[in-house]
Amino acid sequence: MLLLSSCLLLATAFLAPTTSALSTATFHSKEILLKANARSKHRLSQLAIDTKSSIRTPYPLPAAIIDPQQCMGVPLTLCVGSEDTSSMKLYAPNAKPKSLTSWYNFDDALGYDNAMSTSGGRNGGDGGSRFLVPSSPNAPIKFAPGYGGVGGSIRFDGGKDDWVQVPSTSNNDDEMTVSFWMFLRNKPISSYNFILRKGSEKIEFTPTIQITNKRKLHVRLRQINDENAHGHSFQSFGRIPFEKWTHVALVLQAEVARVYLNGVRDNMIVLNDRYRVNREAWYLGGMPGKPGVNAFVDDFKVHNEGLAEGQIQAMCHGALGVMSARNIRFLDGGTPQKCPKSAKCGEDWHVCTKHEQKGGALQAARANGMYSGQEGSKTVWDDQCNPGTDVGLGLVICCRNNMEKDAP
Repeated sequence: MLLLSSCLLLATAFLAPTTSALSTATFHSKEILLKANARSKHRLSQLAIDTKSSIRTPYPLPAAIIDPQQCMGVPLTLCVGSEDTSSMKLYAPNAKPKSLTSWYNFDDALGYDNAMSTSGGRNGGDGGSRFLVPSSPNAPIKFAPGYGGVGGSIRFDGGKDDWVQVPSTSNNDDEMTVSFWMFLRNKPISSYNFILRKGSEKIEFTPTIQITNKRKLHVRLRQINDENAHGHSFQSFGRIPFEKWTHVALVLQAEVARVYLNGVRDNMIVLNDRYRVNREAWYLGGMPGKPGVNAFVDDFKVHNEGLAEGQIQAMCHGALGVMSARNIRFLDGGTPQKCPKSAKCGEDWHVCTKHEQKGGALQAARANGMYSGQEGSKTVWDDQCNPGTDVGLGLVICCRNNMEKDAP
């Protein structure tokens, strides 16, 4: 109650028109009303400092709100106002898709979950913490510039004790999508550095994403009744470039797992059974006693459904420059090939022309670590290569026919 009064006093101090009004600020139910949803969407808790008037009005549209009593009737909002200045402000929670259960954008100093899920906190229980838990009380959360230069991101230095624990709010779902932006810093990488993992025990690690010394993603999963203690794993074809923001998404649906880089489906695995669900928290940036990743991470999101490819591409639009992820794919995941025929790209696709390559396809390939660099292809085939005379191996970039045509 004391904390609440302090918050209301601070709000009144900002709104009061004069210095004298600051020193004699008093609270009335018509001046400041606070209402919050404490347990669920359907159970509304409201508070008025002056209890003489606590009238609930029908739920009005925001545009029709003209007095504090009406403002008080809008669910999941905070109303602040002043009679002296005839002003009133309504604060609403962030808009979010229904499937979004966790969303950390690291724009606040405490690492709060902006999804504001009412499904519970740690281990799925109601009222659990929605804040990040650092590796130790003496290890403050470190921040860096956010993706696109907007807001902040969380910074990891790659040490064995440099990680945060993220409360789990989705424990028993048959589908899951986890996504984030990562800015890999140009530092040495050991064999397998941890980026994220759900669970800390040997038996609970689904999913786990690591990065190899070749900057490829290494994904580990465990399926139901799995006799293999190490589970099943696969790697990305693409490589995470240094000093550039890259969008990573992992989609789990029953027995199938897919990984996307910058909206382009990179690789996948089909298990023999459904993936194993666990009730453990997430570990981001590293693991206790294990080498972590030296990187900035932003917009960490968890959905309780497998997002469609178009939804993932919408989240990271612009990551490939002028080329849309919908209009490009890498033949066989980017594995170097002999000069191909266009038919190998599949129906409605063709080997990109030189014009299309210069128009953005090469930039997209470079963004996903496919072209140039120490591990990338030095040769890129175009639609004019001759399978009978051109020798050697090269990257094959496929472009969609009629790129400007609307998606079905």
